[in-house]
Amino acid sequence: MRFLRRHWYDVSVGIALAIFACLALFWDKLSILQRLSLANLGVLFLHFFEEFGFPGGFSKLANAVLYPSPDAPADRYPLNQNSVMIGNWVFAILFYIPPIFFPNLIWLGLMPILFGAIGQSLSHLVVNNIAMRTWYNGGLATTVFGHIPIAFLYIGYVQRHGLATAWDYVIGMAYAVIAYALFFRRLMFALADKNSPYPFDEVEMARFDRLNRKPLKYSFGAAT
Repeated sequence: MRFLRRHWYDVSVGIALAIFACLALFWDKLSILQRLSLANLGVLFLHFFEEFGFPGGFSKLANAVLYPSPDAPADRYPLNQNSVMIGNWVFAILFYIPPIFFPNLIWLGLMPILFGAIGQSLSHLVVNNIAMRTWYNGGLATTVFGHIPIAFLYIGYVQRHGLATAWDYVIGMAYAVIAYALFFRRLMFALADKNSPYPFDEVEMARFDRLNRKPLKYSFGAAT
């Protein structure tokens, strides 16, 4: 588990490759919406690696910039190795996999599609770049070249074939907000611990400074 907590986002690359292999292998047996949902899942696992692995930096961005706590070490609060692994993987399993098996429930499929296109765009194109004072942050590439194009294809297909009602979009968007606010964030912060035994290591924290134009003054265990 120690290895997995440290390298879960590296493992995610292997999972993404396996997902894309399954997509290619079962291409003819999947509907268009299933293909897009499966591709969206694969992109999500690549997104994990971009955020935390290469170029990474989200661990320090979250703890020292977005959700700083002056009385807690930035290498372990509010996020830590354990919380990001569990939170991200469980979120992927619970909300990105079901649409692959139930493609006819359009509102169910719209949830991860809208979350990826809108939620990730707001986070990586706007909030994170402003916080870092830069034009790029870990997670932006998979959002722009993965989640957004897939969303256009998915919604375009649904609209052309009249598969969705206005309520599907309302429920899908509400579901995305609820899933993020009441599950993802709640789970991540439920696992927060100012004395967590699962801190990010120096290599993980240092990845932020390669991207940030004006690095924070940082000493391991605290940030100012």
